Amino acid sequence: MRNRSDSIMKVAVLLIAAALVFAVVACGAGKKDDSTPKNNNDIAGTWEQVMADGIETITLYEDGIYVSDIKLNGGSSMHKQRSFVCKDGKLTVHYPDYGTDSSYDVQVKDNQLILKNGSSTVVYNKK
Repeated sequence: MRNRSDSIMKVAVLLIAAALVFAVVACGAGKKDDSTPKNNNDIAGTWEQVMADGIETITLYEDGIYVSDIKLNGGSSMHKQRSFVCKDGKLTVHYPDYGTDSSYDVQVKDNQLILKNGSSTVVYNKK
């Protein structure tokens, strides 16, 4: 009888351990990635991208104003003002000079603003 009791106890302990492991894994699976911005406030600030031919600095304001300043290595520069909306990990930028909008998947991680559009990824560093 003792062997049967010991076997039942071992099975019970294993089942409890498996249930605890499952509970821990299940709790972590539902978490959202904290790097996904929910709105304009989550990406507001000044960001900089070093390009092969110069530097682009963008300032994103909470009210949806997007200011881009590009300084090329040859000395020329460009200043553009646009509008944007960030909602649930999607950034939509309105380009009035082209009459179009572009959408990006956006993340903020380790002081970087990461924009993805198809196979293209652009990374800006917090300034």
